[in-house]
Amino acid sequence: MTDDVERVSIDTTDAQTAADWLGALFPDVRLRPKDHLVGSLLAADVATSGGTSAGRFHMGMDMDGHTPPMTTFCTGVVLAGVVQVALGGRDGEARAVVPGEPWAWVDGADLDARWGPGSQTCVVQVPRHLLDEAAEATTGLPAGGLRVLGTAPVDEAAGRYWAHLVATTYRGLRGADPPLAAPLASRHWQESLASAALRVFPNTTLTAAADHLAGPGRAGPATVRRALAHAEAHAHEPIGVEDLARAAGIGVRALQLAYVQHVGCSPTAHLRRVRLQRAHAELAAAAPPSADGSGTSVAAVALRWGFTPGAFSAAYRAHYGRSPSTTLRA
Repeated sequence: MTDDVERVSIDTTDAQTAADWLGALFPDVRLRPKDHLVGSLLAADVATSGGTSAGRFHMGMDMDGHTPPMTTFCTGVVLAGVVQVALGGRDGEARAVVPGEPWAWVDGADLDARWGPGSQTCVVQVPRHLLDEAAEATTGLPAGGLRVLGTAPVDEAAGRYWAHLVATTYRGLRGADPPLAAPLASRHWQESLASAALRVFPNTTLTAAADHLAGPGRAGPATVRRALAHAEAHAHEPIGVEDLARAAGIGVRALQLAYVQHVGCSPTAHLRRVRLQRAHAELAAAAPPSADGSGTSVAAVALRWGFTPGAFSAAYRAHYGRSPSTTLRA
């Protein structure tokens, strides 16, 4: 079973049509077309699933954009041309983003941007609450305490890493059977993106989290058993550590500490172990693919249980000492 993937695209020579299309896609952004080249003024394709979207945009015109504080975490990578971004509105200091470099539309501040003719970008939007949850899960920063503080990554290595993640997100939502449309895979990837964003862009978890860390809290075995039972019962659903904490009746940070003490690993690691076991059982009971298209494939099982095929094969081999395809053929 997969989530629906909504796809929209445009290729237009009309400036107002281009501005209206972009305005509908990014309702927080006010856009103003300027000078343009001959030919297509905007060619774009965008795919959305589970609240995350990824798209490529080719501008055949100058366009200014003014962005008030956004309700999503929006980020992009320049593929060609130059994009100018200025934090704090038109009076802010402009930064030229060149091919290969990413930027983030920072929350809590206005942002102005200008796309020159011939510029190409890949843009990803992630639900903002996922960053808040990642901040709470990793540092104990309370809800509402997270702020992304700059448009640029913390260093060049972080920028290259983020550009790779943006490209992978775009590819993962494309094609006839996109891997990131599977609910568990989509949820896991969104959580991975949110956690990575906290390491790539300057934010309050890096600069001031120590001032907000929650107390360690304590939880006994009975509390942990509630979380373990919830994980076993709902492993086939796109749940995460915050769902386990809610089921246990404690905070995320307290649950993480309790898992380390009583289980010997993090809640996320345990949940992935449960899903790996379920995938193993499914492979052991399934018939391999046949010439008529019936049977089960390793890739399908991996995606159904929240793994990309490559990561699944590596985790499976490490845990069971053989490849998943060997189990399927047995």
